[in-house]
Amino acid sequence: MSSPPHVVMVVGNDITVDTRVKKSAASLTRLGYRVTMVGCGSRRRERARLGESDIIRVPRPGTHHEAGRTLTPEEITASGVIPGQPTGGDPRTRALDRLSRARAAVIDWGTRPGPPGLGPGRKALKLAGLYGIRAATSAAGSLLSTTDRSVPASGPVLPWQRAVPIGLDYTDALLPEIVRLAPDVIHAHDVHSIAAAHAAATALRTLGREVRWIYDAHEFIAGLSLYGRRDVIERAGWLDMEQHFAPQADAIITVSPALREELAHRYPQVPDVSVVLNAPWDHGTPRAGVGGGIRGVVGLPDETPLLVYSGVVTQARGLHTVVDAMPELPGVHLAVVSTTIGHQIT
Repeated sequence: MSSPPHVVMVVGNDITVDTRVKKSAASLTRLGYRVTMVGCGSRRRERARLGESDIIRVPRPGTHHEAGRTLTPEEITASGVIPGQPTGGDPRTRALDRLSRARAAVIDWGTRPGPPGLGPGRKALKLAGLYGIRAATSAAGSLLSTTDRSVPASGPVLPWQRAVPIGLDYTDALLPEIVRLAPDVIHAHDVHSIAAAHAAATALRTLGREVRWIYDAHEFIAGLSLYGRRDVIERAGWLDMEQHFAPQADAIITVSPALREELAHRYPQVPDVSVVLNAPWDHGTPRAGVGGGIRGVVGLPDETPLLVYSGVVTQARGLHTVVDAMPELPGVHLAVVSTTIGHQIT
């Protein structure tokens, strides 16, 4: 009996709180694949198990990161990056401005004449009920498409090796481990690991091994939120890495239909760009009512509109914008489901 295909997942963190990596591994093992997750973060190489999957954590050297960036002011200026304006203005002001423009457009749509007896305040919810959430989303999306995009179609780039030298450290840490494992498929989670994935696939193919590699785009890199140490130079570096290696992937998967469309437009060389939702395994069970699920925990009846955010809570995730928008959505509830709390919303 032949052994099952071996998938090596690589990621720049230690996997502990990366639920997308864990869910992906669990899904693949259920489908009969052998999975090894390789992450960075420990001081020494260590092994662990998660369900049916192996975990290997390797130290990430800091040689390149500690040496720092080696960009010249002329390079930065020529790229269009403006270091003195890392976020393009105050984040709260920008968020409120976008919210105001979106709100005006939605109000305009919602106050247009509707079916007899249908009040404008319930028009959007009625549309969702009659035609489904997808129809309502499509209608709202087409309306809002005329508003300005917060990020241009293609942002400025800077040579990634010198703009984000930590990318070389990730590659130095992950590349030898991937080659040693000699997988059938390399699943590169997030942009930080794609240089290592591409280099490993190239090395293994040179040795005569048939291997494919997949880029799992967790984020819209051109629109990465800027906070803490992440500035426009870092974003421009990660975008350069993505633009260099993503077109060479055998496939791209990502987290939402909107991001799939963006990536398919940016990287038409990739034959397959698909969505894999960051969601639990679907067992075909009916939707939980008041007695179960999030509604049961917070005590909401079925007819009450509920928004759910799932993920870590940090300044970069935009939850402040959601909270600021809640007064404009009377009767709607928001639930935040998080593995860790990185920032308190007040």
